[in-house]
Amino acid sequence: MKGKIIAIEGGACVGKSTLSERLVKQLELDGYPVVLVSSDDVEFIIDKIRASANAKEPLGVSTTLLLNLTSLSILLEETVNKHLQDGKIVIFDSYFDRLRVHLGIRSGFGLRHFNTMFSKLFRKYKPSLSILLDVDIDTGEKLVNREHILYSEHTREINRLYRMLFSSRMNSRLSTSRIIDANRDVEIVYGDLYREVASYLGRLSNI
Repeated sequence: MKGKIIAIEGGACVGKSTLSERLVKQLELDGYPVVLVSSDDVEFIIDKIRASANAKEPLGVSTTLLLNLTSLSILLEETVNKHLQDGKIVIFDSYFDRLRVHLGIRSGFGLRHFNTMFSKLFRKYKPSLSILLDVDIDTGEKLVNREHILYSEHTREINRLYRMLFSSRMNSRLSTSRIIDANRDVEIVYGDLYREVASYLGRLSNI
């Protein structure tokens, strides 16, 4: 089996990281050569770049966007590429769709410009399967409130836009995308996630 990227996407506090870690452990038990990569790895590279540049002042929005994308490029070329060459299944927690929506909207840079600048990079490292853990705004706020964070109306509006763009993006790629209702009990959500990924990997093994 050649290396593949499986992206787990979704909004804040929907459970991407927890479910991705659990998924990787189970796939390892199933005998798949799997590795977890996440947006935390991007943050680690960002911190290294800032430390080497002795950058202590807050960065502007556009600079933050470019730093995120530069760090993601380094992660893809130096780490993910090696995993793929080794035939690994890369479970990517918060990959292109999350960054595309989050950074493209937050920075005001625009989704079209984001896509144009980095289309070649993301085409090279395109997920074979993308799974959206979809949650409605009210449920999402309850999940965030576990960490005692309240949504402002502006944040709620941004999250509505996130959800619309996520769903639109996923529905335009039905052959390689799945949407899982994450408003339900976590065990049910995980069961659906595991079945989707296991079914996909099972089909690959039979090719």
